[in-house]
Amino acid sequence: MLLKFVCFCVVKCLLALADLRDYHGFEHKDLLDKTFGTAVRVMGPKVVLATVPLCSRLSRSLLKFI
Repeated sequence: MLLKFVCFCVVKCLLALADLRDYHGFEHKDLLDKTFGTAVRVMGPKVVLATVPLCSRLSRSLLKFI
């Protein structure tokens, strides 16, 4: 039960961060890219790319690291 809740929270966070990354006025995209790089290392690229919509700019930039 706790694991499902944690997974739900992580997925919601990844989606929120991806939306923030696509926001035109966001100034800290380099730090956000490092955060997603950490997520890829910890959770694996399949999980992150399955969570973040492939149409986002973030997903396209993540494909460079895989």
